[in-house]
Amino acid sequence: MLFQYIFQHAAVAKMFRVAFWMRKHLAMTWKRTWVWSTSQSVEALDLGPLLPSEKKTSVQTTKRWVGKDGKKKWQGTDKLKATQYLDTS
Repeated sequence: MLFQYIFQHAAVAKMFRVAFWMRKHLAMTWKRTWVWSTSQSVEALDLGPLLPSEKKTSVQTTKRWVGKDGKKKWQGTDKLKATQYLDTS
């Protein structure tokens, strides 16, 4: 209820959204990332689509298979958590 009130009465700012590949920023894996900001400069993070050479990685973060029901399935491996960088400084 309070959130709804604040949302309705707050000043409206233009928001900018960008999706980019972390691999383009020297990450170990592809990792598609979305960022929302009130600054248009955030769009500079998008360095374009991944090239086939950039899709090759030595880190296997998921196990993929087709289930008995015919649907594609996947499960994160132990290496998935290591690809998440958290700056705690």
